Amino acid sequence: MRTDITAVWPPEMFAPAAAVPLGRIGEADDFVGPALWLATEASAYVTGVLLRVDGGAFRQMS
Repeated sequence: MRTDITAVWPPEMFAPAAAVPLGRIGEADDFVGPALWLATEASAYVTGVLLRVDGGAFRQMS
């Protein structure tokens, strides 16, 4: 995920992002929707689940 810390990393540190199905590294805004959903009544029956917000990276590795 891009952050203030990763902003100073050399570009080659982001090379693995090319293998992510969405083709890019995550941005902070990518986490807003899932976080808001989890904070609403719409997710009231969701328990014990791992919600991956990774652009499909985990699926690519499987």
